[in-house]
Amino acid sequence: MSLLGKELYEELETIVGTKYVSDDFKVRFVYSRDVGLESGKLPDIVIRPSTTEEVSEILKIANKHEIPVTPRGGGITYFQDAVPSSKGGILVDMTRMDKIIEIDEESMTVTARAGTTWAHLIGELRKRGLRTPFWGPSPGIVATLGGGISVHTLWHGTAKYASVGNSLVGLEVVLPSGDTIKTGSAANRFAKKFARYYGPDVTGLFVGDHGIFGIKTEATLELMPLPEAKEFISISFPNLEDMVRAMQKLARIGIASEIFHWSKYYNDIYAKAGFKSLTGQKYVLHVIIEDFDSRIVDVSKEIVLKLCKEENGKEIDNEFARFEQIRAYELTPRCGSRGQNWIGINALVSWSDFQKFYQIPQDLLKKFQEDFKKFDIELGQDALVFKRCAGVEAVIFWFDYIPGARDVVRRFWWEVAKTYARNGGCFTSIGKVLSGIFKEVVSKSYFNYLKVLKKALDPKGIMNPGMFQLLLEDHSNKA
Repeated sequence: MSLLGKELYEELETIVGTKYVSDDFKVRFVYSRDVGLESGKLPDIVIRPSTTEEVSEILKIANKHEIPVTPRGGGITYFQDAVPSSKGGILVDMTRMDKIIEIDEESMTVTARAGTTWAHLIGELRKRGLRTPFWGPSPGIVATLGGGISVHTLWHGTAKYASVGNSLVGLEVVLPSGDTIKTGSAANRFAKKFARYYGPDVTGLFVGDHGIFGIKTEATLELMPLPEAKEFISISFPNLEDMVRAMQKLARIGIASEIFHWSKYYNDIYAKAGFKSLTGQKYVLHVIIEDFDSRIVDVSKEIVLKLCKEENGKEIDNEFARFEQIRAYELTPRCGSRGQNWIGINALVSWSDFQKFYQIPQDLLKKFQEDFKKFDIELGQDALVFKRCAGVEAVIFWFDYIPGARDVVRRFWWEVAKTYARNGGCFTSIGKVLSGIFKEVVSKSYFNYLKVLKKALDPKGIMNPGMFQLLLEDHSNKA
């Protein structure tokens, strides 16, 4: 029986039913992990609600007894966003809350439960010829709306529409007390969900909060007609400098929905897999243009090619850019090309610093070169346009069966993370793993402001303790 006690377990059981609450060790063990390097702590109880009312009742109990609560969506993060940081507590798995509540084709909004996956949402919208502007991360087959909103998720549509927060209209959130609020126009009890702003932008408070202010139960997002015309372009450049200048030019004019680059490490792998146009390529930029009129797409393609040609770019076969869209939610495998484990670290950076950040993993690799060779560790890099800025990522591949390999990866990963942050890089997903670095680099007044907000909304500090190192109270002995 749960360490929280038989009475409390039974109380939770009455809320969701016997089938959807567990204190079984095997279940708890699974929920103590994400896809990152480090293990988290085991929750005492895993519970799977299906309604906002059930979430509310769970938080009322947790708040009353001062029990830590960890909300979790798909769990596809590196940084312990959704695993407990201290022993015990309740983990709330939101994936049963997966219904699309309303598609409003007049207001052009869609409202769905927070546990809905991006693949399910976009698949249903396509049937009506609709889509959200930003339409999810690459592992969208399991990643959820609530999880994505909590960590500023990026990828599909990012060059033109930025992140999920930029497509958000409003939220329904259960606060730590168990009270439920709606944001945006829905804050007006008599209004529909059609506008982001009604008074302060309270919606924004819960974007990127990693669940420290409450549990998101519904999200309303903007809709747009599904673009009928698309063009896929791949351009090769002779060097990094030319490619970066082209990326920046394309970002300024904002006509492409996706602009991304994968390093030679990946190009060599995909070339062996049959994408012959990537053979020997080092600096390739993939560009996706979409619109409602093929004539606009044709003109946009001419503009893209012209700007890239000015920076010595040469068009190559677009087979890989096209493949990226065909397998939009399945492009992130859980192992490398040789069956390795892998872990990434990414950051948003300014254009003036892009080349410096792209070079950081390469410079650090010189320090680790012998260990990488000894333990058969490999490094890949990628980059994307995030509307007005850029994103960079270093990805490390290794075999866990080689003794000592994981320790080397851990040291290299931390070196990259710290160097990114201390040079002005900003993480989107922070989690408990990067919370120490976050606290180190933000100003004292900013950090204190977060503490004031946390204290006001969650005075007992039950929600996702350990996030951002907002140490209001140590709950490690509460459970």
